[in-house]
Amino acid sequence: DLYPDQPISQLPWLSALWLVQGRAQATPAESAAERRQRHAWTGLREALTKADALYPADRVMVCHEELIDLVEQRRPDQGWCLDLHDVNDDLEPSLPARYDWVLATSPEDLALLRHPRRLLIANGASIGGACQPSSARPPRLLFVGNGRYPPNREGLRNFLAQAWPPIKAALPDAQLQVAGMDPATCRTICPDHGPDLVALGNCADLAALYRQCSLTINPLTEIRGSALKVAESLAAGRVCVSTESGARGFDERPAGLVRVATVSEMTDPILQLLVDDRRRWQLEQPDPALLRQWSWSTQAARLGTALDSPPGTAKGYESGIQPEAPLMYSAEVASGEGLGSTLRTDC
Repeated sequence: DLYPDQPISQLPWLSALWLVQGRAQATPAESAAERRQRHAWTGLREALTKADALYPADRVMVCHEELIDLVEQRRPDQGWCLDLHDVNDDLEPSLPARYDWVLATSPEDLALLRHPRRLLIANGASIGGACQPSSARPPRLLFVGNGRYPPNREGLRNFLAQAWPPIKAALPDAQLQVAGMDPATCRTICPDHGPDLVALGNCADLAALYRQCSLTINPLTEIRGSALKVAESLAAGRVCVSTESGARGFDERPAGLVRVATVSEMTDPILQLLVDDRRRWQLEQPDPALLRQWSWSTQAARLGTALDSPPGTAKGYESGIQPEAPLMYSAEVASGEGLGSTLRTDC
């Protein structure tokens, strides 16, 4: 569903992509253990076993806490890596302990882990050519976020209720584009929205949307992990106005990331940046050193060094110590030199 027009031949690091459907619906009083069992259901376990038989994997990467129990499928000769996009306070330490490596996406999340081989793998972006200055005529804001993630829906709802009305009052021709949500989802969030809210659904070419927008927003609150949308915006040369919560993981405080405490406080900096082209253009220019740090290819190679070490060792990083610069993960690591094959399981 997410790659309708992109054949696997265009993804050189990917041997196969399997869609496994049939997971049961959640129940109101579901415990954490029951949630894990529901996500790591029999059909998914059988598909994982079949995939490993067809494409014998040296390393297996499991994404999200809900799939932790899949490690029960491991072969003795494999190394298993747990990619925790979010680290929750109630995560039992014994669960990730069954893995050889555990990844977190922000320093805040990393501090919650007690695994001896933990890695900070922050979200990054594909780094392209020179960034072109944005245009604020007409004012075009961009929010990137899939509708399946509740904080995205809640963040958009709060922005439309608290920050968008005064922006529209000051700039009547302002437009908000939402990439990753279909019109039906947006209607449930804001039934009364007008043509100034454009739901684009899943977009194959996000780079074009970043080029066309004036700036981006990230109104998420009370989240864990780090925001991929922030890294992509900064790498594309577009200012991102974000809540402090949405800016987790970007401790370098890049100039293009404008932070405010609450969603309602996003209004003033957005208006100021939309009317002051010179100031906006100054903030858009990314630091070359940070661009290298955010690059998937550079940081995936560093992650590959760690995963290329025998399970249970600490090659490529120091045990329990935050790396000098955040490591970044991409599925492209599967084609890293010397790494062999990697099987990635997501939910």
